[in-house]
Amino acid sequence: MQDRFGLSKDSAASLMITTLLPRPACRRCSFGGSLALLQRILFAGLALVVASVPVSAQQTPALVFEPATGLVLYSEHPDLRWHPASLTKLMTAYLTFEAIKAGRLSLDGELSCSAHANAQVPTKIGLPVGAKMRVGLGLETLIVKSANDVAVMLGEGVGDGLLTRKQREVCTAHTLATEPALVESGGCRAKGPNAGKLCAAKRGNSKRAAAKGAADPAASEAAGGEPASKPEDLRQKRVDAALAKCRLSAFIGQMNITAHRLGMTRSRFVNPNGLPDDRQVTTARDMALLTRAIIDDYPEHAALFSLPSVKVGKRRLRSHNALLRTFQGADGMKTGFICASGFNIVASATRNRRRLVAVVLGLPTSSQRNERAKQLLEYSYAMYGWKAVFPNGSIEALPFSPRVDVAPTDIRRKVRSRACGYWPKRRHKARKKAKKRKRKTARVQKSRKSRKKRKSRKKRKPRKWRK
Repeated sequence: MQDRFGLSKDSAASLMITTLLPRPACRRCSFGGSLALLQRILFAGLALVVASVPVSAQQTPALVFEPATGLVLYSEHPDLRWHPASLTKLMTAYLTFEAIKAGRLSLDGELSCSAHANAQVPTKIGLPVGAKMRVGLGLETLIVKSANDVAVMLGEGVGDGLLTRKQREVCTAHTLATEPALVESGGCRAKGPNAGKLCAAKRGNSKRAAAKGAADPAASEAAGGEPASKPEDLRQKRVDAALAKCRLSAFIGQMNITAHRLGMTRSRFVNPNGLPDDRQVTTARDMALLTRAIIDDYPEHAALFSLPSVKVGKRRLRSHNALLRTFQGADGMKTGFICASGFNIVASATRNRRRLVAVVLGLPTSSQRNERAKQLLEYSYAMYGWKAVFPNGSIEALPFSPRVDVAPTDIRRKVRSRACGYWPKRRHKARKKAKKRKRKTARVQKSRKSRKKRKSRKKRKPRKWRK
């Protein structure tokens, strides 16, 4: 197996040994001999760095850098397009921090759960429509539990401050103009040639039930009656839903504007939580730029990313980032997973006052993802001195890959997760054995029934013979 320098580990090690072998001293001058020795030592150090590079069998994007200086310690396919999955929530958190700093939002402010937020798939908190949550608690659940519904709630909360008064009026007017019949008909959604008669019958039933319930509200409720203000309530619900949608659209637009400002030229966001969408892409380099911006611009929120758990009501939610428990010095940041992208992670660690961040994308299991991040961080800490002497450059200075228009890789078939249709071999064999046992039991029961029938026939009374 060869590394990115084109040398195998054995050849690099042999190269290091040959460079350290003693050579004849320079006969002309001592300066030439010392210079040659210095060159051999430096070349041996370079060979040692090459021999110790952690090679990945999957050939997936990876990048290790120092946020304080931007020094890149390791890079592998940094510009290969990939689906970010829940790493998208780092951008959601960044814009929330920005809104808090600008005064448009506060940690003690409240977020409202809309119907769109409630409809998100897990992982989520599961708040009902109209429920409230503090912004501070929302950020904690966003980072620790990676809640998809909370990401939408934060997006709508931040987007509310981005909309102008005119934009709100236009959004409301457009929504009411798209479905006027729905509001006028009192919420009747009947279709077909008899839709008008069905809606009229529904309206008549609701009016009779409302008139009957004027004297007896309990009877009206039992009969399924609706108040006379139902169309107005439905109208308000439609307006609220439209405003929530417009707030979220404004937030997503701000995500892409901020990504362009930070230099994330190969990233595109279409939702605030990273749920599957072919248009939502990023690269390891862009994730490194976003992580560095979070660390540099908002150090006051660094404690959020190192929380091992968060308490919501009576529930204690544990972090998905296992490195916080298993790696020395780990202090963040975020994990992500969807079937198309595999398991991703942005892992941060601090040792001896030196902070390094590893970006790893596209591993088939969470354990392999964590192990890969550990290897890269350990390697970077061990080789930091040599990398400072022979730098690879900063994040921006890395050469860009010429393959710009390549679609993101879909590794669904390689991902080992039940959500992606993967079943371990042991479980598959166990299921086969269970089916075999079931068929055998059915055959035994069938044979027993047939024996009973034969015995019952034998026990019949014999015919009486005539004398």
